[in-house]
Amino acid sequence: MTLDPGRVLGAQMPERAFVWSQRDAILYALGVGCGAEDRRFVYEDELVSVPSFATVVCNVKMFDAAALGIDYAGLVHSGQSIELHQPFPTEGEAILSKRVVGLWDRGAERGAVLAVETGVNDAATGARIATVVNEMMARRNGGFGGSLDGMPEPAPAHSPEQTRAMPTREDQALLFRLSGDWNPLHADPETARAAGFPGPILHGMCTYALCCRAVMAEYGVAPEQVLRHEARFSAPVYPGETVSVGMARRGSEIYFCAHVGERQVVRNGRTTLRA
Repeated sequence: MTLDPGRVLGAQMPERAFVWSQRDAILYALGVGCGAEDRRFVYEDELVSVPSFATVVCNVKMFDAAALGIDYAGLVHSGQSIELHQPFPTEGEAILSKRVVGLWDRGAERGAVLAVETGVNDAATGARIATVVNEMMARRNGGFGGSLDGMPEPAPAHSPEQTRAMPTREDQALLFRLSGDWNPLHADPETARAAGFPGPILHGMCTYALCCRAVMAEYGVAPEQVLRHEARFSAPVYPGETVSVGMARRGSEIYFCAHVGERQVVRNGRTTLRA
């Protein structure tokens, strides 16, 4: 299916209100593997959010692929970034604005790449809380005559200098989906097999959060220090597997990748700290 770039690039979705509570922040923390040793993320006394909690806004259904001529069945979540203009609150109300800010053509055989930005603004003050960008591969929509010009360069790879093991539970995906991503691919074995997987896979957003937690734990980073967290996905993780996060720090930037055994699951990761 060939898409119309003039219709897709710059497309804006109607604004939506988004309300969340401390319960949502705690449930998210539990879903990304926090436990008793992470009390600040799971107990309401002086509660703080895991920085990647900002991605829950992506679960608000605003992006209508079919209306833009995009084959939804061919969409793959290939990358994620968040920029925190302030520490993400543990509760609040925001107005979400979503638009397509990037569109690149990899050819008819390789598909297209879209960047969809969600702006998260405080409902009362209008202040920007976070900017969240989903990178998606539209595998069946390439060959529309576009190019790769202007496509953002991924974070450079660095040889890991520290490594931290992040175990997952057998029911990790079942816990994480309670934060809003109800895709049966992460819960139903038949759906997973129909998609070509041996069983339900862990949400990429959960693996993304595991990397964020690993960075904070390895370098003693406080949640409010995280300015930006970005990564690209390269292979799925299965619940119960242990994710090994390799990291190297260069000043205010921490570069990371992640593997399960020899299988690379996250690449071109970078966490930027506030000055």
